[in-house]
Formats: sequence, structure tokens, C-alpha cells
Amino acid sequence: MDASGNRILSPSFTPLSSIPTQKITFGCPVIDCLFGGGLCLRTLTEVVGESGTGKTQIALQLALNVQLPIVHGGLDASALYIYTDFSFPIKRLKQLSLRIPNLPRNALDKGAI
Repeated sequence: MDASGNRILSPSFTPLSSIPTQKITFGCPVIDCLFGGGLCLRTLTEVVGESGTGKTQIALQLALNVQLPIVHGGLDASALYIYTDFSFPIKRLKQLSLRIPNLPRNALDKGAI
């Protein structure tokens, strides 16, 4: 701070509040609305809850949605899903993938399942 109490920032400093926030859709307009348009990228989001409340469902849905084209709320990218509890729910992932109309056909082929 200078003598007047103003913050002195380097010329290359960009406050985070001035960077546009990119979001990804949950695939559900109601949930997207609750989160202000989707889940913010470049942030850490912790999902907690009792067993059977949908934590894995949300994570699987987001792993698929990230592969959607940008025009459909995705990132046209890949996802890495680290699952540490019992066996991976591949059957549920396949069921979800069939319900996403704009998901690339090879979405489940992009990673080792």
C-alpha cells in the first residue's frame, strides 16, 4: 500500500474478479440455475452427503458433460475420473451416456474403462 492507503499492484496483475468465469452444465436446467448457470471451472468443489444421495451420479454426469460440444454447454474436452470406492460404476456411466443426445459417439472410448 502506498502512503494514501491504496493498494499497489504490478502492471501485469489481473484480479480474479475481473476474469470471466467459465461454467459447465450439469445437464439439468434447475440445477444449473441453482449454481448460477452451471459449475464454475478452475475451482475446487467438494460434494458431500450420505451414501446414496447422488454424489457419484453428479460426478459421472459432469465427466460426460465436459465432452459435449461448447454450443451444448460442454467444453469439447476430456475428463479424468478417479474413483476409489469399490468397482467403477461403468454400467451407470453407459446408461447416462445413452441419455445425452449431443455426446460424441466415442465419448466412452477416450479413456481406459
